Amino acid sequence: MKKLAPLIFFIFLSFLCKAQFLVQGTIIDSISKTPLPFVNISFNGDPQLGTTSDIDGYFSFEHNASLGSIQLSYVGYQSQSIPLDSSKESLLLSMQKTDFALEEIVVVAGENPAYRIIRRAAKNRIQHDPDQIPAYTFSSYHKMRVFDQNNHPNLTEDTTFSQKLDFYYTMMEILSETQYIAPDKQQETIIASKVSGFKAPTFVTAFAEIQPTSFHKENFLILDKEYLNPISTGCLKKYEYRLEDTIYQAQDTVYMISFFPRKGKNFDALKGILYINTNGYAIQNVLAEPAGRQKIHLKIEQQYTFIDQQKWFPTQLNFEIELAPRKTDTFTVQGKKYLSNINLSPSLTPKDFGLNKVNIREDAHLKDSTYWIAHRKYQLSAKEKKTYQVIDKVAQGLPIELLMGVINELGEERIQLGPLSVNYTQIMEFNLHEQFRLGLGLYSSYKWCPYFSVGGYFAHGFKDKKWKYGGSITFRPNPTKDFGFQLSYIDDIIEPASIIQNTHSLSKMVLPNQSFTRRNVLDQMDKTYEMEVSAYFRSFRYLRTRIFGNWSYKIPLYAYRFALNSESHQQFKFARIGIQFRFSYKEDYIKIGSSNVGIRSRYPVLYFSYTKGLKGFLDGGFDYHKIVAGLQSSFFIKGFGRTSWFVQGGWVGGETPYPILFNGRGSYDRWRMFLIKNTFQTMRPNEFLSNKFVSIFLEHNFGNLLFNSPNFKPEVKLYQAIGFGWLDRPEQHQDIVVQDMRKGYFESGLMLSNLIRLPIFNFGYFGLGAGVFVRYGPYYLPNAIMDNIAFKIDLSFSF
Repeated sequence: MKKLAPLIFFIFLSFLCKAQFLVQGTIIDSISKTPLPFVNISFNGDPQLGTTSDIDGYFSFEHNASLGSIQLSYVGYQSQSIPLDSSKESLLLSMQKTDFALEEIVVVAGENPAYRIIRRAAKNRIQHDPDQIPAYTFSSYHKMRVFDQNNHPNLTEDTTFSQKLDFYYTMMEILSETQYIAPDKQQETIIASKVSGFKAPTFVTAFAEIQPTSFHKENFLILDKEYLNPISTGCLKKYEYRLEDTIYQAQDTVYMISFFPRKGKNFDALKGILYINTNGYAIQNVLAEPAGRQKIHLKIEQQYTFIDQQKWFPTQLNFEIELAPRKTDTFTVQGKKYLSNINLSPSLTPKDFGLNKVNIREDAHLKDSTYWIAHRKYQLSAKEKKTYQVIDKVAQGLPIELLMGVINELGEERIQLGPLSVNYTQIMEFNLHEQFRLGLGLYSSYKWCPYFSVGGYFAHGFKDKKWKYGGSITFRPNPTKDFGFQLSYIDDIIEPASIIQNTHSLSKMVLPNQSFTRRNVLDQMDKTYEMEVSAYFRSFRYLRTRIFGNWSYKIPLYAYRFALNSESHQQFKFARIGIQFRFSYKEDYIKIGSSNVGIRSRYPVLYFSYTKGLKGFLDGGFDYHKIVAGLQSSFFIKGFGRTSWFVQGGWVGGETPYPILFNGRGSYDRWRMFLIKNTFQTMRPNEFLSNKFVSIFLEHNFGNLLFNSPNFKPEVKLYQAIGFGWLDRPEQHQDIVVQDMRKGYFESGLMLSNLIRLPIFNFGYFGLGAGVFVRYGPYYLPNAIMDNIAFKIDLSFSF
């Protein structure tokens, strides 16, 4: 009998388990058939007996007593009570929408009860931010689908064949592992990837950045726009709130609170629903979208779970991007992300983190079906399987590799065409010296050989009727690292006295882009023959360095003589060595193709260049030192807009001719009125000359804070530019008028961007703006008032 006791015990236990009543199912919209996340569910009319649906509309509830009915309530939908049929293993429940608007006026007696809850949630926002956890790791499964109303994932079976497709336009799946150390070291490694139509989709790294993981920052970033968080500091002055429902979960209470912008408040606002759990007054679920309708409209859904009875952490993340290229078509990009294996106390050190925020393993695209079956959150539907079959077959006859080529060498400014790459910046240009310039740059692609690239370019100017050309050989001993060498040669025209010359391709990796469009207003050029050898590498995590040595021969294509030691020179030879670096503290990088692409830095970016002229070496004629440094940044001010600034300075020591000095960086042209940032809009291109200078450029963009009507959304931008420059020994520069700006050059401007917004295939808006800049101070031009005013045109794109 004693031997049978354990057996009897387990048989009895199994009967107890069998006595548990399980109810599970999915809740959907009655019309669209889309899952409804976070629906309030109760049983037998008891609000304390219930649960909520998850981010996919699924719910599961187990109880030791019989459950006779289920009650559903959800903001914007009719509440209902449904008898339960115990014979059904899984329920499919639908809810009908009501005529409900979040923006309806809230009228309450006394203080709105939602305010007390929101105050506590806002107070605890930072402590519940996952990024405040000292360290964590998790695994995740991403799935993305692209469809329109004719192949929506939830079309019912009775939809006619002509109204639906049995596959999606695109399917993508990603399996990744993420690790984090506070305050800001994060790295995601993609271990498996699968995209319909692509064999080796290296571009999937970019999709990891679409939706933020947390809803706990002061501002929430959606499609490069900062929206005020509804639980941020001072949120009650901007948002209105309404307590929609109360949900009881075990010993906790969950408040369902809708939010939307207050009437008369003009700011970048969200609208949606917050689920606040009384366990720490933390966000348990959130549904949010921009309050104003966008051409490309994004909605997010996030679900948080109290992990290991320690911290709230996201476990499910959804997004939907709606876009309508035509009024009759609406396309949706739907993404789902499921987090698992969450570890809140991993053993990590800073050495575990590489440069890139997102990496992809070389074998990520080689995972077979067995691997995917074992690691998917849910197995693929018949429609999803058909998508891979159809799109993979169709892609065999399409130039998919051309699209991959555009992405793979994006950081090199090239389009990959099989074994060759075309530099798209060398195809066409306009400037006053050449008028129209047409050319072609061809290089061996890194796909053909990842270790080196050889090629060159040629171009022809239609005004000067001269040919220009150049070539380079680049060697990368380790293609996965920022490390390489280059030998290059050019026979071309170069702007004289340019602050920074991005003549050679490698210099663009280190120095700031000095605005390609500024060449449109340049006429004064130097004929330049130049050879250079250089190397680039990453000295430290955030410090990219380039060292170089070059020889050049410059012939001014304008009237100019340089007086030195009782002699007059009109042609100049230079031998130089130098070092350049770019320091971007805590900048995030992702790997796209063959390039590490910087995506953001929260701190100012520092540029530095030092050049030493070598007299007597390789027939170099000048001994000098040249230093250029720059610092730039931008920051967002809540309720006020974004401020950007750029400070730059330089110094040349030694007797040097015009080509080595600094011009004033003017961009004024009466007929070419395009705004060129970080330049003096009212200054003529060659009006000033200096051997030492400092300049400051400030811009503040109010965004739509001042004007935000449905059909008129201009962005108000204020500009201020200040410059000082000093020229020693101006008498050495002959046959040309030179002056410095030691008294200070000042100009201010006002731009109204997006005055006219033209829809582009209903994806977004092409914006045309206009503004005016005024020159004043010691260098005000006395002959005519209009000489001191520059009218500018601004082009932009917005959603």
